[in-house]
Amino acid sequence: MQAAARPAGPPPSAARALPAPRAVTRLDTLECPYPPPAPLLGVLHAELERVCATLHRTPPSTEPLRQALAEHLRTEGHGRLSAAHLWLANGADELLALALSVLGGPGRTLLGFEPSRAPHRRTAAATSTWWLAGQRGRDLELDVDRALDAVLAHTPSAVVLASPNNPDGRRADPKLINALLQAGPAVVIVDETHAAYDEPNAPSALDLLPDQPRLLVLRTLTGPYALTGARVGYLAADPSLVRAIARRTPPHHLSTLTQAAVRAALACAGEVRLLAAAVRADREQLAAGLTGLGLNVLPSAAHYLLFGRLLAAHQVQRYLAERGVLVREVGVPGRLRARVGPTHANQRLLDALAQLRPEIQPDAPRAADPQSEA
Repeated sequence: MQAAARPAGPPPSAARALPAPRAVTRLDTLECPYPPPAPLLGVLHAELERVCATLHRTPPSTEPLRQALAEHLRTEGHGRLSAAHLWLANGADELLALALSVLGGPGRTLLGFEPSRAPHRRTAAATSTWWLAGQRGRDLELDVDRALDAVLAHTPSAVVLASPNNPDGRRADPKLINALLQAGPAVVIVDETHAAYDEPNAPSALDLLPDQPRLLVLRTLTGPYALTGARVGYLAADPSLVRAIARRTPPHHLSTLTQAAVRAALACAGEVRLLAAAVRADREQLAAGLTGLGLNVLPSAAHYLLFGRLLAAHQVQRYLAERGVLVREVGVPGRLRARVGPTHANQRLLDALAQLRPEIQPDAPRAADPQSEA
């Protein structure tokens, strides 16, 4: 007797019992919280339509793009930078790798201050550069004395400093950058990947160029423009260092489509400034809400906040994830990092945390060796 055919999939009753998919609020990544502004998309569509007929050819030289970027920086108040000070590549992390192909390598060292951006340590390893880990203070602050002690102890080939730092969002004090430049022969790399979300007149390491031949500044052209998928960044440095990095860069490294995205972004700088202002307002709203719940929030010049001190950070992160709100554990005891979102996303995080009063009470201050604190 032939067996009856078994129906594919669960019976209708079981299908009806499945829970509806939960909407997820992602505050665990560092993309721009908003989509590209409509004017930017319009310019980008026009640029892409113009270049699509040329995609059978190799990408053009980036020299006109460097000239356009220098002009853009002049309008932003960095008028002493020329195209000769600038180099473009596929994101700030690729630019760091190119820089370390010149400054690093076997027998050379890179000093960073942890916790900070993970690509610093990874890129050092990828370029056979020995990584030296200096430490920040209890609340991730980095003062001049602590930094100089690390430089004098290790005499590194290069020093890398994130401003704003990740995961806390603090901007580096210009006095600290100047002190590092004066401390010895090391090249100082200031990673300003997230600086576009800082206050409009905030100090930047770009202001120190071109008077500092041992200074190199990394920036992104895509994250704050809501074009993270385009992956474009630039570095600013002494022209001799830029030429050395250019010689290590593969030919035609920036695709025709990527160059079109950069041109569109530079043409819409006004809209992007408005977007950054909206993110800053969201940041202040979220910081006030977290503080109102009794949480300690570190000062941030970026589009993310590091908050705590939590009695059970891992359990809080899991609790939030179960309720569809994703934040990031970043290896800092008692703290979690949340990317700033639009109002509705921020409120969803605050509402979920409000149900966790016992678990989010601050821990007691602890004494520790200031040289070993993270």
